[in-house]
Amino acid sequence: MAKKIDGKGRAVWLAGEIDEEKTAKVIKEILEFNGESREEIELFIHSVGGSMPGGHAIVDIMQAVTAPIKTIALGMVRSSALSVMVSGNIRLATLRTSFLIHPAYSRNGGHSVLDGQDDLNNLKREEVLKYSILRSRTNIPNKVLSSSKRDMVYFNAEEALEWGVIDEIIQPGSIGGAYIEGSVYGEG
Repeated sequence: MAKKIDGKGRAVWLAGEIDEEKTAKVIKEILEFNGESREEIELFIHSVGGSMPGGHAIVDIMQAVTAPIKTIALGMVRSSALSVMVSGNIRLATLRTSFLIHPAYSRNGGHSVLDGQDDLNNLKREEVLKYSILRSRTNIPNKVLSSSKRDMVYFNAEEALEWGVIDEIIQPGSIGGAYIEGSVYGEG
């Protein structure tokens, strides 16, 4: 099946760190496009990750709208951005995109010890949500997911394709209104 990518019109960009402002911007744009029509929305992702609640809020909106969302990974998709990436209806990545799953951690600077325990409990809940999304939307081996709870786990586009994180690798010369054909090598 051919998949057109044009990067204009109904395109949303998630680049950099996922924070409150970026989460709100992405959600607003998805909702606006969905309100205009049920045509496909392209969500381009080049992100170091960031806020897990922010990433999960984007995932919730992606699942709530009726317009299909094509996610397109460019360069890097790390941490909470991976949950967003795998939530697309069609998922593509450029050949040199790197992906990362890692243990959850908190940026608890300046909080009290009691707040720290609350943060830890919330962090554990967010991590359960992250792994639930990854397990339901991919075929990442359990060994890899278990390892990512202790260590940084990087993988490339070919592994992402093998593990069902993406559906296709974008071939050189295929963006700009051209079509990507069936398989990784443009056959099919």
